[in-house]
Order: sequence, then C-alpha cells, then structure tokens
Amino acid sequence: DGVAEILTRKLLRLSKDQLSGIVMLSCFGSEVSLEVLALVKSSSGNSDIMNTLDCLAQARLVERSDEKYCFVHDMILHAAQGAVDENERMIIMKELLQALLPHGYSDDTILFIVVDLISRVGADRVHDSETRLLYAQLLLTAAKKATNTTDFASASTCVECGISFLSDGHWKTSYRLSLELFNQSALVEWALGNTEHMMRSLDEVFNNANRFEDTLRAARVKLAYLRMTGNCLAEAFDY
Repeated sequence: DGVAEILTRKLLRLSKDQLSGIVMLSCFGSEVSLEVLALVKSSSGNSDIMNTLDCLAQARLVERSDEKYCFVHDMILHAAQGAVDENERMIIMKELLQALLPHGYSDDTILFIVVDLISRVGADRVHDSETRLLYAQLLLTAAKKATNTTDFASASTCVECGISFLSDGHWKTSYRLSLELFNQSALVEWALGNTEHMMRSLDEVFNNANRFEDTLRAARVKLAYLRMTGNCLAEAFDY
C-alpha cells in the first residue's frame, strides 16, 4: 500500500496533459496500440497525445515499442486507474467509446476493444435506450465472432454483458435481439459445460418465443446436450 500511495502522489504531480494521457492509457488496460491511439488522440482533450506519452516514457512510467505503449509495471497501471474519481474516469471511457465505435464495424480488433470498454462502463451507467440497444447488439456481434473462433469464455462474457443492457420488457420491445442473445448464451454455455446456465437461457427462449420456428435453434442446443449426456429423450426429439 505504501508503494501504491507513493505512485499515486507521483502521478498527481504530473502536468494536466500527462495525467490525462496516463489515465486515458489506463482505460485500455496494460497496453494499447499506436493504431488505436491515433483514432482517439483528441478524446482526452490532449491534442498531442503521442508527445505526452513519450514524456511519460522518459519518466519511466510507460514504455513505447514500434507498435504500442504499455505500462512498465502493473502497480503504475493501478495507480493511474485510481488517479481520478470514478465519474471522471467514466466520462473518459465514454469519450473513447464514441471515438472508436465507427471503426468497430469493419475492424474486429477495434470491435473487441469497444466491447471491453462497454463492459467496463457497465449497463448501470448507460441510461439512453438507443445506446443500450446499440451496445447490446455490438456485444452480440462480438460474442458470435468469439464463438466462431472457439473462444467460448470471451463469447460468454460478451453475451452476458449484452443481456445486461436489455431493458425491462425487452422480449416485447427488442424481441429479435433478445432471442439472438439468449440463443447465443445457450450455445456458449453448453460449449463451456455450464449446463445450469445453459438451461436458464434455453428456458428464456422457450418461454418467450412467439413462433415455433424461433425455438428451433434452442431445440438443437438442447438436443445436442441430451445426446451428449445419453438421455433417452434425445430419441424422442429425433422421432
């Protein structure tokens, strides 16, 4: 704790631009690519973010390689994350989101940075209904991409975060998105072996689907599970 306090005091003695630069960097985690920084360089109110980060590198707080900046130690990262209050940090993260969102549709690397920022902001801090739906859709897209690469753990994180952005009464107001999210949840939880979670997601679909056709994807997941467990009900499904 003593070292952490020393680091925090050191950061608070930085210039305004340097403090905003290192706080912005911490919003991405331990490192961020130069490509991403080029897209968000004006988000922190610091028009020359690269020069600012170079100054931080000279102070041995961060390191620069040919492709990225990274923190030299996790303790510096944690100090940077705590150098401003939570409200100010959320403002910065939302600004970063707005800068990166347009690029996430065509670049998967940017998309996963975007959904990571969305998950850090959290559904409780997003109140606009259209923004919540947009974030839920982006998280579903990321979950599908992660599923396609068999990264089921990441897919689960994305889809559950997406579900958290659905509003009350979402089966009426956002039926198709709700259906896709819970179908995706059932699939990835089955792949991870989380059968209780899988069954809860399947029940959501079976209990709320408007048409028989909308239950078919969930039924295939349940059939695969029954076959895997040797349940005789699988034969009845086949019949």
